[in-house]
Amino acid sequence: MRLIVIALMMAVVSLSSAADKRVELSVGEFPPYISDSLPEKGILAELVTQAFGYSGYQTEYQFYPWKRAFHLARGGVSNGSLMWMKSKKRENSFYFSSPVFYLNQNFFYLKSRFPNGFEWNSMKDLDQYHIGGTLGYFYGKEFEQAEKELLIHVHRKSSDSINFMRLLEEKIDLFPIELCAGYALLRKLYPDKLQLFAHSSEPINSSPRYAIFPKLRSDSLELLKALNHGLSKVDLTKAQTRLYLSCIPEE
Repeated sequence: MRLIVIALMMAVVSLSSAADKRVELSVGEFPPYISDSLPEKGILAELVTQAFGYSGYQTEYQFYPWKRAFHLARGGVSNGSLMWMKSKKRENSFYFSSPVFYLNQNFFYLKSRFPNGFEWNSMKDLDQYHIGGTLGYFYGKEFEQAEKELLIHVHRKSSDSINFMRLLEEKIDLFPIELCAGYALLRKLYPDKLQLFAHSSEPINSSPRYAIFPKLRSDSLELLKALNHGLSKVDLTKAQTRLYLSCIPEE
C-alpha cells in the first residue's frame, strides 16, 4: 500500500512539474511570421516552440495589439514576447535572446514601371524616385539619414495598405516593406493583381529580431537560457530560406 501511495505522489509531482514548464508569450499579428490564424501560429512561432521544446517547455501564444503585447511582457504579466529589435532603452527592461530571425526590407515596385527590374547600389541611385513609407516605421540608418537630409523623396502615410494602393495607382515608384509581410499583404489586398508587383533583390535593411524576457520576473534568465539552447539546435538558415521560397509568388 505504501508503495502505491509513493508512486501516486511521484506521478503528481511529475505532472505538476510538466505543467510548470509552460511559457506564455504575448505577441501581435505579423503574418506569415506569426499569426493566430496560421498553422502552428506561423513559422516564427513554430521555430520558438521547437526551440523551447528541447528543454521540455510548452509554448503558448496570446495575441494582442503589438503595443499591448509589449507592455504585458514588460510588466511581467506574460513571460515575454517575440519579434523585437534591440535598443538600449529596451535592454533596461528586458533580457534579449540570441537572434531568432532576420527580417529583410526590400523595395516593391510595379513591373510596368520597371520592365527590366529594379536594382540599386546606394542612396544616390534613389534620388530620382518617389518612395512611399509608413509613419513610425524604421527602414535602416542609411535610409533614415538620407530621408532626413532630403537626399531622397519619401512620402510617408499611415499604413502599408495605403502605400500599396498608392504604388498601384502609380503615385509612388517604390515602397520598402519586409519581403514576406509585403507579399502576404498583397495577397490579402490584391489577390488578382499579385503578378503586377515585384521586389528588388537587394534589401535596404536587414535586422535581427529577438525574443524578450522581462528582468522583473525571477524565471526570465532560466527561460532565456532554455530558448538560446534550443535556437542553437534549430537550423535557422534553412527555415528562413524555406519561408522566402514559400512567400514569393511563382512567375
